[in-house]
Amino acid sequence: MNQKVSFLKNYEKFASEQWSSAIERNNESVDSLNKTGTQIWDKIALSYDETMEKDRRRIDKTIKLLKAKDILNKETVVLDIGCGTGIYALELAKYCKKIIGLDCSESMLRILAEKTQKAGLENIASLHKDWSEVDSESPDYHKQFDLVISNLNTGICNVEGLIKMNQTSRDICCYSSLSGLSKNTRKAELHEIIFERALPESGRNEILHAFNLVYSMGYRPEMSYSPFEWVKIQDPEEALEAICHEYGCYTELSRIKVAKIKAYIFGNRDRDGKYSEKMTSMIGIMIWSVGKERIKHDC
Repeated sequence: MNQKVSFLKNYEKFASEQWSSAIERNNESVDSLNKTGTQIWDKIALSYDETMEKDRRRIDKTIKLLKAKDILNKETVVLDIGCGTGIYALELAKYCKKIIGLDCSESMLRILAEKTQKAGLENIASLHKDWSEVDSESPDYHKQFDLVISNLNTGICNVEGLIKMNQTSRDICCYSSLSGLSKNTRKAELHEIIFERALPESGRNEILHAFNLVYSMGYRPEMSYSPFEWVKIQDPEEALEAICHEYGCYTELSRIKVAKIKAYIFGNRDRDGKYSEKMTSMIGIMIWSVGKERIKHDC
């Protein structure tokens, strides 16, 4: 029996365990995650573009990188995993033959359909499905797409999800997620009010996890980075509704906690009577080719 196990194969196991540990820490850090991911995304769909669509630097950077790979053309078929409201799909549709936007949230896909119709595009189709339920070895998916992308998608969070990306793509994969810690001007204080304790950073969405796994599989992913930020300036009552809406996805908010949140908001108004929140982060953009020969695990 051959007892030889390569360094990279061992490292793949280690990297997978590290990602799993980060997810466990994330789940343990929040009181009662009693709603499914689908319910959460459905609930935030209407407000999603308010923060995620305005800063387009990461989107423009991704398109530039993909153009450099000569993958965006009128013959390209794209699978956009966790497409959300179509922030990337709508841009890719300008260059590619067809975009399949896959998402577990009907509300997100409904907004995508509305935006597609408004833009007059006919080459975007939506697929209501959870990535974990996709059989990537079936004829409908296996090597059926020239480009497979996943951007800020918490649904791909393990080695299995990445393997399925490789199996569905016949050429290029593109994955983006957070690089390093995000900074938010309000979250820490709101967490103390809502959860009555500080929530530690788990590193669940750190792109390093995915990079390590793709590299250990024998691919050579290329990494680039783009800053990303959003600012929300709201009337106090509007901010209260939005915050309760967001955190209501994770825990029950008692009348006392809602009153404390309201007091915090009104106590942090600016000179114009507005409440503001700002988030800054760095996005890692990883691109690799599945069409090239992989590095063998024999080192």
